[in-house]
Amino acid sequence: MHLPLLQPGFIGNDWLGYFHLICSACSFSFLALWGPAFIERSADVCKAAEYIVLSKSFDYGSAPSAEQCVVVDAAVEKEARDAFRRCGAFFMTQAEAAALGALLFHSNGRRRRDLVAVDAPTLARRAGFQAPGATVLVADRRFVSEADSYNRELIAPILPWYVEDDWRQIG
Repeated sequence: MHLPLLQPGFIGNDWLGYFHLICSACSFSFLALWGPAFIERSADVCKAAEYIVLSKSFDYGSAPSAEQCVVVDAAVEKEARDAFRRCGAFFMTQAEAAALGALLFHSNGRRRRDLVAVDAPTLARRAGFQAPGATVLVADRRFVSEADSYNRELIAPILPWYVEDDWRQIG
C-alpha cells in the first residue's frame, strides 16, 4: 500500500538524500532502503500522522512500502506526537522499548518470524507490557546505530521515532 505522502512540506518515502545527510557521519544508510518518513515544520502534521500510522498498521506493518521510521522536526514534535496518539500510536517508555527490542531478533541476528505481522497489543503483551487499542508501537530513539534492533527492517507495526533539531543545519 503506497499512500500519497509527497506533499508540500512533508516528505515521505523518497527522502533518501536527507537520510544520507543524517547518516553521513556514521558511514551507513541501511534504513534508507526501507522507507523512512520525515515530518517537517511546514507539514500538515495531522494528515502526515494519519497517513504514516495507516501505512504502518496496514497488514500489521508487513507491506513492503510501509515506513520504517519517522524523523520529526523538533519545531513540530509535540504536535506530531499528539497527532500520532490520536491516530492510535502508543509511545513506549524506554523500558518497554528495550523489552520489545530484545524480542525482535534472535541472538544470531535472524528475524523472529513469530513476531512478523503481529498486531501491536499482542507484541506489547509478549514484551511484558500493555498497549490496549494501539495500532502502532513507537520507540523514541536518539541515534541511528547498527546495534539497535529498531534500525533494522521491522515487518510489524513498530516505528522508531527520531527528533531532529534543525535538519537545515546538517551537513
